[in-house]
Amino acid sequence: MENSPNFQGKKNHYLRLAICLIACFACGILDGYTLMFKGFFGMLQTGNLVSATMYLILGQFEYLMIYVPVIISFMIGLFVCDVIEDIANKKEKHSPFIFSIMALVILLIIIFIPSSFEIASNKIDHHKFDYNNIISNCLFAVIGAIMYRTFFKFDATSFSSAMMTANLSRFSHSFYQGVVKKNKEERIKAIDYVLIILCFLLGVVAYGLFHEFYLLKIFSNQKVFSILPNLILIVPFVLISVTIFLNHFSAKEIKKENRNKIIE
Repeated sequence: MENSPNFQGKKNHYLRLAICLIACFACGILDGYTLMFKGFFGMLQTGNLVSATMYLILGQFEYLMIYVPVIISFMIGLFVCDVIEDIANKKEKHSPFIFSIMALVILLIIIFIPSSFEIASNKIDHHKFDYNNIISNCLFAVIGAIMYRTFFKFDATSFSSAMMTANLSRFSHSFYQGVVKKNKEERIKAIDYVLIILCFLLGVVAYGLFHEFYLLKIFSNQKVFSILPNLILIVPFVLISVTIFLNHFSAKEIKKENRNKIIE
């Protein structure tokens, strides 16, 4: 029974879902960190484009130094991912594995880049133009590009760990098909999307608690140059490491499932 194609298919689906849930939680922490602590959106760029345009219209050109480098870095990250994916395909390598390793290395570098910030009246000044902050922000944008590429390409069931707008759209479609059209498979997908969105939000909440009850309390009314605020990034670092292992295991299981189908 455990070797039947139906059982194997369900097993692989839940394994892929678990990978995406872990990745979404990690992305939630990263998005919470970049927005609440750094003052920009780390994963995707719509909010950064809106902010850059707003400051441009208002003539506050100094604030563009937060958003423009991030947007450019995100595009560079996507370009690099495309180049690596082409090379990996020619050599029959697994590009999502390469992307995940890249994200891990970059995140590790960010953890050891000191953050320069000031907290006054329980608010962080996001507009400090230290080079270490700009470098860290740009590296986060590259991670955003990698996460977008990695899990969108992985997505056998159309999950995205970085783009909740897409997941909300897919949830709405699956909910309609499942409830109105009485499609059982779509109802199951709708539940999957709810779990994915909730995991992302839990990641944001996890960082929010760290931000509110540790960061603002410890460094209240101080000018700080430290790596301590970056320690929360160890959590997504570990989670991404777990997804690398599970992705590798999942690839083996999918090959096993395909062999069983051929035998059948």
